[in-house]
Amino acid sequence: MRLTQFMNSFLTPMTEIITERQGTIDKYIGDCIMAFWNAPLDDPDHVEHAVQAAQAMRRKLVELNRLWQAEPAYQVFLPVRIGLGINTGECVVGNFGSQQHFDYSLLGDPVNLASRLEGLGKVYGIDLVIGERRLNASAIRR
Repeated sequence: MRLTQFMNSFLTPMTEIITERQGTIDKYIGDCIMAFWNAPLDDPDHVEHAVQAAQAMRRKLVELNRLWQAEPAYQVFLPVRIGLGINTGECVVGNFGSQQHFDYSLLGDPVNLASRLEGLGKVYGIDLVIGERRLNASAIRR
């Protein structure tokens, strides 16, 4: 019960950050949120929105860790750290799965690379890794 409440207290504000910046939640995988931009609606500023979401998530986590440390029910949990991977590129978006179950999702090498970039954060001890393809400095600096 406490773990469920704790996870909801993490996933809810992170989801809000993503959706406020026009992101689409693909799925929750344990404590992970897979999200994408520029679908189902076109968003010419999708790169900037994704980077803004990542930066806002980083700031929000600092605030959440402070709140959790002040809450006796959550003090049993270690401070939360996140890893974020951002990549851009052409993907196939649609309903994928089987005849019994499907999800609106995306497929493509750029998706796989974003996952690998997120994992690299652990190797380098950082929380955000951004692929270089088609990103511009103005999107990263904000």
